[in-house]
Amino acid sequence: MCHKSVTYVVTDLSEEDYQEYYNGFANRVLWPILHFRLDLAEFARRDLTGYMRVNDHFATKLEKIIEPDDLIWVHDYS
Repeated sequence: MCHKSVTYVVTDLSEEDYQEYYNGFANRVLWPILHFRLDLAEFARRDLTGYMRVNDHFATKLEKIIEPDDLIWVHDYS
């Protein structure tokens, strides 16, 4: 998808990837610590594994189209 000088790449995630990446690590670890709410952080190794797997998925999709001077924004909202 392209809009002016912005190209959008949309990719689907499996239910497991969504749960571990978004509902898991992103919302249970990253969101709390980046909003100074360490008391809400809940780390699970499974969620970290899913987070890393999904980031690898994003990188694989992007490596096919990016140029050296491109700026990449990964938007994780569903």
